[in-house]
Amino acid sequence: MERAEQGRAREAPNTLRKDMLTLAPQPMPPMGGPRPLRWLPQLAVAALAVFAAVSATEDILLRPVGVIHAALLLPALFRPLPAWWLSLVLLPVLSLDPAFRPYTGWAWAVHTGLLFLVALRNPPRVMAATVLLSAALLLGLQAAGDGIGPWYFTVIVLLMLAKTPGKRTPAVVLAHAGGFHTFDKSDLRGTGRWLADHGVAVFAVDYRLAAPDRPTWDKAPQDLVSALSWVQRNADTYGIDGSRISLGGMSAGGTLAMNTAYRLQNGTIKAAEGATPTPPASVIGFYPGTDVAGMWEEDVAGTREAAEMFTGGTPQQYPDRYREVSPTSDIRAGLPRTLLVVGDRDRSARPGTVTAFGDALKEQGVRTEVRELPFAEHAFDDAYGSLTSQTSRQILLDFLLEDAR
Repeated sequence: MERAEQGRAREAPNTLRKDMLTLAPQPMPPMGGPRPLRWLPQLAVAALAVFAAVSATEDILLRPVGVIHAALLLPALFRPLPAWWLSLVLLPVLSLDPAFRPYTGWAWAVHTGLLFLVALRNPPRVMAATVLLSAALLLGLQAAGDGIGPWYFTVIVLLMLAKTPGKRTPAVVLAHAGGFHTFDKSDLRGTGRWLADHGVAVFAVDYRLAAPDRPTWDKAPQDLVSALSWVQRNADTYGIDGSRISLGGMSAGGTLAMNTAYRLQNGTIKAAEGATPTPPASVIGFYPGTDVAGMWEEDVAGTREAAEMFTGGTPQQYPDRYREVSPTSDIRAGLPRTLLVVGDRDRSARPGTVTAFGDALKEQGVRTEVRELPFAEHAFDDAYGSLTSQTSRQILLDFLLEDAR
């Protein structure tokens, strides 16, 4: 453990450098709440940019430069770090050149807005670095006898530092589909990227896959336990709300996620290494198998082969294994809030079976939401742009953004 901590400390400068120089999009997500108000923050930033560009620059000689600087608030809604860097480069000119004197105060106000947008979409280490660099530039300009009085910029930054760390994002650990024996975490890149763009941190898991001579019934759940534990330990690093970390998956990944989450809650699974994580805040199963023995018996689209590879044999050979890895075995009161999504034409994860599983959870007092999508078959979200895929992503996002506390 000590070596791991030392390794993370050595990697910290490289990680910060990569974070600071990223060109990756970091769009500001819509708010929760009534649909007409979801884009209100973006509209407010756009209004500020227009006002600063139009009104605050009218008295300067080189007005286009001021307009460009004020307009940086607009691209910052999508790529806040590049916009902040451009502002940092322009600020010495806008502060030292007398031609820009009427705009200097506004220049720092715009820059403070950029700092706030950076803080909203990045981990605390990036927020701290951008604030320190901006403050160093301000103090340097003050030492040179120009710039603006540091008092009100400092007050704004301190207020931002006080407020921003409390604004943490929910997260979800996702396990991919594939019948326990195929595919990998890249299968989740579309859904993962979309959720991240809308304010949810996503961690995709490459759990150990089964093979005819390599059952993973006791290994794959441990991989999810390990992933959940890692995310919980590193929540502060990534600006995550540690009380809103969920566990979910698609198809076989959903089976693993529900089984692992419920066993953590019931105390029937422990981490093979290190401390056992706390149960997730909620659980998601997209077209999941709820009973592995049932998957073997029904034998639809390869489910029997998948169940045998996963467990190492048949239900008659290993009844205890089948019972241990089936979410149906762990239904009881006190389980995490659960979302189940299934297509009404799914032959593998039959909608009736999934709905019955949801009803059994509800009978135990577990907060459960079951959504049956029309005209949808198994793995409906594979067609990323389809209507059912878009609908299912919104259902998942709304569930993850709901504050259940």
